[in-house]
Amino acid sequence: MKRIFLTSLLFLLPFAFTNIVFADIGDDEQVEVLLPEEYTVEDVAEHATEDDCWMIFEDGVYDLSSYISDHEKFLDIREWCGKDMTEDFKNKAGADRNHKTETYQLLKLYWVGFLTEEEQVEILPEEYSMSEVAMHNTEDDCWVVFEDGVYDLSEYVDKHDKFLDIRGWCGIDMTDDFKDKAGAGRDHKEGAYELLKSYMIGNLRLEKDIVLEEISPLSLSKEYNILIPFLLTTVLYWGGFVLVRRRSRARRLFNGFWNTVLLLTLFIPAMGFGLFMVLRTQYSQLWDIDFDFMFWHVELSLVMGFAAIYHLVQRTRMYLAQFKKEVSS
Repeated sequence: MKRIFLTSLLFLLPFAFTNIVFADIGDDEQVEVLLPEEYTVEDVAEHATEDDCWMIFEDGVYDLSSYISDHEKFLDIREWCGKDMTEDFKNKAGADRNHKTETYQLLKLYWVGFLTEEEQVEILPEEYSMSEVAMHNTEDDCWVVFEDGVYDLSEYVDKHDKFLDIRGWCGIDMTDDFKDKAGAGRDHKEGAYELLKSYMIGNLRLEKDIVLEEISPLSLSKEYNILIPFLLTTVLYWGGFVLVRRRSRARRLFNGFWNTVLLLTLFIPAMGFGLFMVLRTQYSQLWDIDFDFMFWHVELSLVMGFAAIYHLVQRTRMYLAQFKKEVSS
């Protein structure tokens, strides 16, 4: 009976002290009525030291500043200060054992108010690119990437276990090394993952390599074709040559035409389209032009190549005669 009385008393005590409001009794008489305080997560986070230690448990806020030094030493609860300790309290920080009933009753003595559920303005997480992370690559300024998150471990690097030097992870993606302890074949414990979350500063912004995506053979809407440029150039060149070979004026026009074709294919599809695709890597707005520059760069360059070979073969006799003339003179 005595135990039931004490338990009930302990349960009611927290509700006996907070803010004061007044309720009218009679005409002039007033009585003080106490309502509980409400605190936000941000309010609790401001009390995050051993001497000023507030914690959240479920929907309540507790001031454990005077209790920290009395807690059993086998479990250091100082890192819970300013945070939500609900899960850690229920399983003793990963030990998979809940606290006893008496501990729950003791916790109520330190209750100071409710956790408010007022709507908070949603703050979107910062986003950082891999190149931005790479700039923080020293022990004193150490950012790392884990999966799709970015973490600032500057304050933690020198606290890490000395058997594994993590300074080499600064400025890079540590996902694989973290999951197997840099090749040890063992993943970190759940507590390490929870600790890592406290250092998160934003999300990783994925930078798609548009250039590689566009010029990849798998992504092209058209397939390259060597047969069509070969047949087209062969028929036009040698067919025209057969028609004009015995007429000197027509042959000069023929050579002039193919010289022009060679120059145009050199300066437009070969050099021109190539230069354009280089500029496109620097100026993304050029990708808005709806034209398959890579396809025509390749196909018309083939035309230029076949025409150049045929022109050389057709004019070989003339070149040899000029060479003999030069030698003999």
